[in-house]
Amino acid sequence: MLELPITKTSKDLWPKGWGEKICIMGVINITPDSFSDGGEYLDPVLAEKKAIELVRSGADVIDLGAQSTKPMAVEVGIDEELRRLIPALKLIRKSNPEVLISVDTFHSKVAEIALSLGADWINDVSGGRFDPQILKLSAEAKCPYVLTHSRGNSFSMDKLTNYNDIVNDVHHGLLKRTETALRSGMSSDQIIWDPGL
Repeated sequence: MLELPITKTSKDLWPKGWGEKICIMGVINITPDSFSDGGEYLDPVLAEKKAIELVRSGADVIDLGAQSTKPMAVEVGIDEELRRLIPALKLIRKSNPEVLISVDTFHSKVAEIALSLGADWINDVSGGRFDPQILKLSAEAKCPYVLTHSRGNSFSMDKLTNYNDIVNDVHHGLLKRTETALRSGMSSDQIIWDPGL
């Protein structure tokens, strides 16, 4: 059984006004190779400062990612992902005890450790395809789970972009991954759909 030091209730794991207003996710990439801010927030102190800035600017959720998922991104492995993530996560949680923190990972081990250190959400670009255990972990933790539509991996995704009807195809893909998540024990009210790129 996963033991989490989370003092928030289930209703506290959602932004205020969820379902009634547009909520904003502020993204901090703790990577050297992100297409948007690669290398800017590898220093945990700079990541913390950015998180404070994002919260002050109105972000409802802070999303931390320590593994780039852009096309052609190389997987750094669990140990390196944790080495990048943990110091920033600890600092941001300490200085922002009330903010919702999402961790962008497709590794169940990273997700488990992040949740144990105070993360609130799991944001999985693979929708559980890369590491199915992440679905069971999220089910057990009863945390919000961002389920993303994607195809292939960083090296094959650009070759898998042919859709007959993009809206229906993406919708069907999300439904299929949702069925898998539900079979893993997750409840439907944990799942947030992300149509991806």
